[in-house]
Amino acid sequence: EMRQAAEAMREVIRETPRERLPEDWSAAQSNLGAILTILGEATGDAVTLREAVESLQASVDADSRARDP
Repeated sequence: EMRQAAEAMREVIRETPRERLPEDWSAAQSNLGAILTILGEATGDAVTLREAVESLQASVDADSRARDP
């Protein structure tokens, strides 16, 4: 179930320290964004799609900071 996968990824994000493991945190955000995109498209839920965009943007921002602190 996609909702369970999304919740599991949120838990990974909560337990992954962004400052110490930025690549892992970014990957988890990216994975959450992908899951939420699939879920949002399947259900037509705009809120879920917005959450997907926010997660994907957080991943990109973290990657950018990691490359150019």
